[in-house]
Amino acid sequence: MKAIEILNDEHRIIEQGLGVLENVTRRVVEGEPMPPGKLEELLDFFANYADKIHHGKEERLLVPQMEDRCGGRYLCPHNELLDRMEQEHKEGRALIARMGETWTRLPKEPRAKDEFVAASRNYTHMLRGHIRMEEEDLFPEMENLLSDYDRSLTEAYERQEREEIGEGVPEKYHRTVEELAKELSGG
Repeated sequence: MKAIEILNDEHRIIEQGLGVLENVTRRVVEGEPMPPGKLEELLDFFANYADKIHHGKEERLLVPQMEDRCGGRYLCPHNELLDRMEQEHKEGRALIARMGETWTRLPKEPRAKDEFVAASRNYTHMLRGHIRMEEEDLFPEMENLLSDYDRSLTEAYERQEREEIGEGVPEKYHRTVEELAKELSGG
């Protein structure tokens, strides 16, 4: 499998998680109860799978290859997209933290509901646009520039998962989001 295909496949799993988050947000707005611990599992999925695993591949493996290939970041013809990608990763981390923080306050502070809903909607909107930007604009350009690096990049992804993340951890998150989708979205 090509390096960019791996990232695109991970996007599909992240989008499934975003669908679950949208349903959770609807439930919160409508005052429906949430099964204990399920939102925490979903936030863990976003913090670890979407950010640590997926964004980790982009930031620590893909971007350095691009910079090397171009002779430096600002010599890359699409450096503004790399900057945007990294800025949105930071924004996503802050929104995940915000959702977690407001969720813990929700039982005691009714106002936290609106804050959670805003953070959730902002995260979903931002991340869907982020995925679209990567797949439509950034990745096609990267794929052209990195074609001769593809095998080494794919091996680096596998090594990262094995040595830094842990074998089977990405698959655990795949199962988690599928289970959450069934439990919280009805499918």
